[in-house]
Amino acid sequence: MVVLRLLLVVAVQATITVYRPQSLREELAARYKDGEIPSVLASFGNPPYGTKMIGKVYLPAHKSENKACDPLTPLELSEDDMVGNEGRSSPIVLVNRGKCGFVTKVRHAQDIGAKAVLIVNDQSEAESLDNELLYDDNGSGDVGIPSFLITKKEGDLIRHTAKSEEVVLILSFDPLSRTNEFIDVTFWMSSGSNETLSFLTAFAPSATAFPTQSLHFYPHHVLWYCTGCKAGNFQAPSPNCLSGGRYCAPDPDGDGPLEGRAIVYEDLRQICVYQLTGDKGVKGWFEYVGRVYQNCFASGLTDACAYESMKNIVNSEDVRKCVKDSFLDTDPTVHDNKLLKAEKALWLNKGPSFFPSVQINNVTFRGDLHPIDVSAALCAAFTSPPANCISSTDHSEASDLSFLHVVLTVLLVMGLLLGVLMTYRLWMRREMQGEMKRQVTAAVSQYVALNEDKKGGRR
Repeated sequence: MVVLRLLLVVAVQATITVYRPQSLREELAARYKDGEIPSVLASFGNPPYGTKMIGKVYLPAHKSENKACDPLTPLELSEDDMVGNEGRSSPIVLVNRGKCGFVTKVRHAQDIGAKAVLIVNDQSEAESLDNELLYDDNGSGDVGIPSFLITKKEGDLIRHTAKSEEVVLILSFDPLSRTNEFIDVTFWMSSGSNETLSFLTAFAPSATAFPTQSLHFYPHHVLWYCTGCKAGNFQAPSPNCLSGGRYCAPDPDGDGPLEGRAIVYEDLRQICVYQLTGDKGVKGWFEYVGRVYQNCFASGLTDACAYESMKNIVNSEDVRKCVKDSFLDTDPTVHDNKLLKAEKALWLNKGPSFFPSVQINNVTFRGDLHPIDVSAALCAAFTSPPANCISSTDHSEASDLSFLHVVLTVLLVMGLLLGVLMTYRLWMRREMQGEMKRQVTAAVSQYVALNEDKKGGRR
């Protein structure tokens, strides 16, 4: 099941091919279709979808740095590298897997100027990457470059070649299933995740700016079951679960007021709100989620606060009825729930292997969940982007232009100040020279007069 899920979501979003040397390119072209090196793109960092990156491969300066678990020696970039000949201003650092997390390795490479990272698998017998996933294992908020896992065989070949000659690779980041009419966006989440809710709150303005007919947004929830409860055929209540332990969420705040059962209830309410407001677009759902996050979590996510947050969005009684009718019998603590059952089945069959995550046209978005990056990926998925994408681009270009104007203005002012300073220095120099001449002339005149007086006295 795990393998199937990965195959469903890990579509080809990025490829690695050799630009040069010719010998390495031909060797890999003989092994793989189009010479594409088998790889897995990390779920963190910010892949520049719809673009290509050409960069020279750099090895760590010392063998002890090969796993990049400690800060790396800065790259020694030549003048050609700095001016970007043949794309070599985009250094690609090659490191080994093992000893520390993926994010740590990529962060250390980024710190010395890497624009991308290749992580070489650590087991030669594990040549298939089908079951591999480069996940965020150490808080990747400050990592902004793409990274890949490649097989040990290809990694050793690239490393061996790079020791004797320059290796330049092409990294191609495909757009996410471009379409001309509309895109499907599936968001996998848990309402108990602060990361999830803060992202949704920040992303809401961008998501709701898309025309209703151009963006089909589907929020889905990640649910677990209680293993001990399964052994008892889900007949006993569990504090972090509903339906006898069939649908659970981790306690999000330890000794705090929240518990897992409240999170599952909130997941269920969000499902009902979405169903009841779906025909009007997703604005109502986003607004409700934002209100609950801001107003209710600190107080323990009570029913009263949650239903009050629905005011002027959806009829709270309709939501109550939706929640109640979703249970197959009267006791929600032990009886099954048809909405949660369908949600859990969807996650097991089609969901990605990590959350929160975004799927665009059934392809999992790889990169940090930042509203700007996700919005850019959504716009890139359109053959003809809708008006909000174009206006956003125009605004971005205007911002860049405004920044350029500021820079030019600052440089102009600095130039004027420098000119005034140089003029003042020249004037001061001339004044000092003139004053010195006057003082020297006066001194000479006094000296001559004194000598004349002395001569007259001797007569």
